[in-house]
Amino acid sequence: MMKGKFVFLFVVLCLGMAISAQAVIYIDTAQELYDIRNDLTGDYKLTADIDLAGFPWVAIGNRDASRVPADLYFTGTFDGDYHIISNLTASDDETTPIYKNCSLFGIVGKESASLPGVVKNVGIVNPTVSAGDYAAALVGDLRLGEISNCFVSGGSVTQSYSSNNAGTLVGIVRGGGGTATVTNCYSETHMVVLNSGGGFLGSNWDNATNCYFAGTIINPLNGGPFMAAGNENSLISCYYDSDTTGVPDGTVAGQPPGRTTTEMMNQGTYVDWDFSQTWTMIPGETRPRLAGFGLLAAGNPVPYGGIIPTTTSQLCWSPPEIEADGDPITGDITYNVYFGTDPNFVEEYPYGLTPLGTETSDTCVAVPSGTFETNNVYYWAVTSHTDGGDIPGLLWPLVTAKTPASSPYPEDGEPGAPKNAILSWTSGEGDEGQLPVSHKLYLDPNATYVTERNCGLVDVCVTLPQATVTYNPDLEWGVTYYWVVDEDYGGTIGLVEGDVWSFTVDPELECGLLAGDVTADCLVNLDDFAVLAYDWLNCLIINDNCPPGYN
Repeated sequence: MMKGKFVFLFVVLCLGMAISAQAVIYIDTAQELYDIRNDLTGDYKLTADIDLAGFPWVAIGNRDASRVPADLYFTGTFDGDYHIISNLTASDDETTPIYKNCSLFGIVGKESASLPGVVKNVGIVNPTVSAGDYAAALVGDLRLGEISNCFVSGGSVTQSYSSNNAGTLVGIVRGGGGTATVTNCYSETHMVVLNSGGGFLGSNWDNATNCYFAGTIINPLNGGPFMAAGNENSLISCYYDSDTTGVPDGTVAGQPPGRTTTEMMNQGTYVDWDFSQTWTMIPGETRPRLAGFGLLAAGNPVPYGGIIPTTTSQLCWSPPEIEADGDPITGDITYNVYFGTDPNFVEEYPYGLTPLGTETSDTCVAVPSGTFETNNVYYWAVTSHTDGGDIPGLLWPLVTAKTPASSPYPEDGEPGAPKNAILSWTSGEGDEGQLPVSHKLYLDPNATYVTERNCGLVDVCVTLPQATVTYNPDLEWGVTYYWVVDEDYGGTIGLVEGDVWSFTVDPELECGLLAGDVTADCLVNLDDFAVLAYDWLNCLIINDNCPPGYN
């Protein structure tokens, strides 16, 4: 009987684990997408592109004009996993009792209950939205939560009657204090403004970061080429295309910078944008696009960001995946890498950088020893040669530390270090004079173990606090040791790897200079005092064995 109970409990436990493992709800059909409204708190992920052509759409999470029933808020997570939802069609008019319903999601987040919603990693292609209040292709009303890595392309959003808060991506961003954010998004969709409508956002009362609008717009002066209302200081590194919108920079107050189409196709326009993992583009041919939907040029550079060690020996990247029109790249790809310290953006690509190595089919290239020096900024780019033509690459920076750990004792290469040597070094500095938070020291007779920072194999692997720049090891006579000090600055600098040093312990020099050690036994004790006292008395009484210069 007891055995049966254990079997029952085991089955219950397994079922519980299985239910837990299935917490994410996967979506691959239009009906499953529509049915998200039946559980507005779920965790959803797309597993395929979805075509909504001919599928009548009402937003997920919406409001009845009379608030009967009450507002419906999406407070779950929707991850498009870089899939496309195409041909969304939705409309209403002034007589329709339901509104905030003409977008993929209606109301996201419930601020009164501190319940955020998340919509990320999805593209909306060829939407047809015609509505008044809160008209948008992706989200009508973002109240609390985040929208990130999303785009809208093609199609149109039309303000069909007099209202507020209409835009191609989002109708209104409410929040406040960073509680409702739109990050790394763009729109190239046509916008028809009746009044108080924006090309990208209807109104924004929180933060939009690293976004742009490059669609066409009718009646932009009735709202704005990027947004119709809101706090312009909450727009961080956002832009609009002044050519496609027909609105020169500075024409409408409260907008982000307007840039020409040529400028929008220049990587240098986009301040503090991540062109390593988040964005991809073909300089001079396309505006930025989200890398998760396919790389237009070589991407995912390694290393990238933070501070790199001067011992960096290779640069690597991922191949381009799609052409500018979205078709996959086929056939063999070869590469040329360009490298230097002073790119000239006045020149054509590769901006005056010089070749690093020769054309290769590999996605890594060796960097000659000694290439990187401390306290410098380097740049590199990769040209991809495909069957469809050459694809110029993005410009990636590499920053070396101002100073890694230096001035080792014993000196690097010292052939006669004492057996009681206490290791010491001078702490490095970050780019702005910061001191490292901690030091990590590796010591071993095997140079490979130290170079690889293998804590499991080296004799010494120890982390020391900021103020400690010495270490007392247990050394052996006649042995050559290798050691390195890496320094962790935390934050954006991160770990700065030091150079590997070496020294050899003199087989006959048990200890170094030790004040008072007159007996040369590497100790200062009563034996030394006795010798000193004897010599002092001899000198004082019989003037014998006096030190030089004594009178």
